[in-house]
Amino acid sequence: MRAIVAFLFVVAVAGCVGGAGVTSTQGKLLVGITDAAVDSSTVTSVIITVESAEVHSASADSWTTISSSAKTYDLMQLDSQDVVKLFGEATLDAGTYNQMRLDISNVAVTINGTTSDAKLPSSRIEIPVTVVVNANSTSAVVLDFQADQSLHATGNGTVIMAPVIHVKSTSNASASVSGDNVEVSGGRTDDDKEVGMDAEGHVGVGLRIAANAKLNVGANGKISIGA
Repeated sequence: MRAIVAFLFVVAVAGCVGGAGVTSTQGKLLVGITDAAVDSSTVTSVIITVESAEVHSASADSWTTISSSAKTYDLMQLDSQDVVKLFGEATLDAGTYNQMRLDISNVAVTINGTTSDAKLPSSRIEIPVTVVVNANSTSAVVLDFQADQSLHATGNGTVIMAPVIHVKSTSNASASVSGDNVEVSGGRTDDDKEVGMDAEGHVGVGLRIAANAKLNVGANGKISIGA
């Protein structure tokens, strides 16, 4: 079972994408979402609600909100449409950004015709990624969520989603926005790696929940791995 979700972050300096109100030392960050691939006969729907997205400046040690307007997507439908949907946008100072975080309020998964809310180790996904914003250029970050490694189940059938994500960041790319669709091409790779979330909600390289892990959800709502 595999489904890949791509969250696309596009940074465009004034004059490239929607430059109105953007100074020569700032850039515009666009956020999109898509499902790039699905290969599953049992999972027919993965509906995710993203409440907000933020990026962290390495130099200023501060967070910038990209969008705080919640949007809901059926990842399987996005795969069939083969598009990247615009999630939000913000004006940023040029520089280096080293982290991104998403707040997820709900994930509903339909498996073999039965729909249930998936439990996440943490509803906040904090992803280490280097995003370089150069003057008069466009940068992008694509996050590919791999459902075959992200979805798990406890002994009593509770669905767990601990995201495993392939992260790729490019700078000096080309971007075009049409309605709520985004297309990106070209660019230089600044970061390219796989990160995962463990049972405690930490995200990083080499972290994940093993496919054969025996999972439990305690009375306090926390996920634990049994012997």
